Amino acid sequence: MMWYLQSANKSTYNCFQFLIATISKHYGYDYRLIMLELWGFLYDNAENGTIGDKLKLYWNSKIKRRKYLLNYHGLSFDIIAIENLDIENIIHINLLNNPVALYIDSFICPWVPFYQKLHRAHAIFILGEKYGKYIFLDQYSNEQGINKIDKCFVKRAALSIIVFNKNENKSLFNLKCLIKENLDDWKQFGMSNYELFLLDMKNNFNIEKEIVDDPVSSKLIMLLKNIAEDRVNFIEAIELFEEQLIVNLSIIKNHLTDIYVRYEKLRAYIIKCSFSRRSCNIETIINELDNIYLQEQKIYKLMQILTK
Repeated sequence: MMWYLQSANKSTYNCFQFLIATISKHYGYDYRLIMLELWGFLYDNAENGTIGDKLKLYWNSKIKRRKYLLNYHGLSFDIIAIENLDIENIIHINLLNNPVALYIDSFICPWVPFYQKLHRAHAIFILGEKYGKYIFLDQYSNEQGINKIDKCFVKRAALSIIVFNKNENKSLFNLKCLIKENLDDWKQFGMSNYELFLLDMKNNFNIEKEIVDDPVSSKLIMLLKNIAEDRVNFIEAIELFEEQLIVNLSIIKNHLTDIYVRYEKLRAYIIKCSFSRRSCNIETIINELDNIYLQEQKIYKLMQILTK
């Protein structure tokens, strides 16, 4: 069995969003509510290490929430832990009826930017088998699906298997209630997380500790990129709200776009300072972060109106 999937990649998608957008395009389904999971991030000030070590993506590991949001569109997925299972047999069986994807270790994948730099789970589609190899597709590969990897490599690199399905018994739930859930969560955790992050950046930022070698392998630089992309991808959920609730949310989208630009500007500034081996102007960093936080608060107030 060979699956022919047309890539729905966008430069700001993370690997899972790439999977979802591509499989949704294949089925002719929407997927945009999944982007609701992107608002906010976590900051654990009690954790030892650098600021990058303490910073976490809000959506990471929240599989139940992700499944819940996708169910709105009639999509579902299961993640199969590999452990001591026969990976080749599981892939073969599932490919007969469903698109299959794998989480693999990016550190040992030559076509991925994090190759030999960072151990990070990266998701790819397995489209089928040919001449004893797997044909795969991902956001960094040729979308014609001519990319091949050895089965022995998959056995070594695979972390888990993802199987996608259409859910004919999708749940119907209220968008306003979902928005309110996110607002309540952001009020309880999002604001305090941002304030802790801002305080640490102001008082404890040390570029030599945050970037030891290559900026790509720096957690802080990588996560600032992810957070920036989360904001611009969140616009897709806002566009869904516009359509479903029949409202104009251009102001929110403009704020999110500006936040994305500011995070990217901040990230580029820190990288430039690292390469030139000079200290960053902390006031420059804090001014950008203050402005971002101000706009996040404005978004919060504007989103409140949607729940009325």
